[in-house]
Amino acid sequence: MVKRHLKRIATPRTWILKRKETTFITKPRSGHTLALQLSITVLLRDMLKVAERRREVTRILEHQEVFVNGKRIKDKKIGIGFMDVLTIPSVQIACRLSLDKKGRLILVPIEASEAHFLLNKIQEKTILPQGKTQLNLMNGMNFIVEKDVYKRGDSLLIDMKQKKVSQHFPLGKNASIILTAGKHMGEQGIIQDIVGKHLMYKTKEGRMVQTLREYACVVGKENPVVKIQ
Repeated sequence: MVKRHLKRIATPRTWILKRKETTFITKPRSGHTLALQLSITVLLRDMLKVAERRREVTRILEHQEVFVNGKRIKDKKIGIGFMDVLTIPSVQIACRLSLDKKGRLILVPIEASEAHFLLNKIQEKTILPQGKTQLNLMNGMNFIVEKDVYKRGDSLLIDMKQKKVSQHFPLGKNASIILTAGKHMGEQGIIQDIVGKHLMYKTKEGRMVQTLREYACVVGKENPVVKIQ
């Protein structure tokens, strides 16, 4: 049976929280793994500090327009995952959930012009009738495309206004990446080589590091296409 509650002391190390403040914390509902998401309650109360209690979060969601990836939300348990974009136009808040260099979830302020772009990793592919392909993305979204030029592990920059793929970033040599798991979680680098299940990347400091290719999330060509740290 899946537990609907979550104790603060048992939360993932990726969450920057005071562990002993209260016993329980709102468990998020989303397509992301638990380590790569936070509930909207935690974001508004513990990170953005625009509310002090869950009751205030409920009031904000009911009376103000709060958007995640361009869609208005009212559920206080909805999960906001890695690379998702949170906007609250009434108070001019626009930010992306990302990872810092220590592998912890952080909110990165972004320009309003960047807020309708969502960067997402392809987890799986499904072939549909009539030659179409369904891309199963990292945050649980499914995206249907006409031409199957995408591979598992590639990333897409999606224009949420136009509901279309704006750019495609293959997982390959010279791709800019950020690690979403492992002991180097949150580190950025440029892919130098890929062999089997492993890849070698070069950090900003010039170090060469080997990791599993599944830990890498492509964020651009040589440089991140969006602000991530």
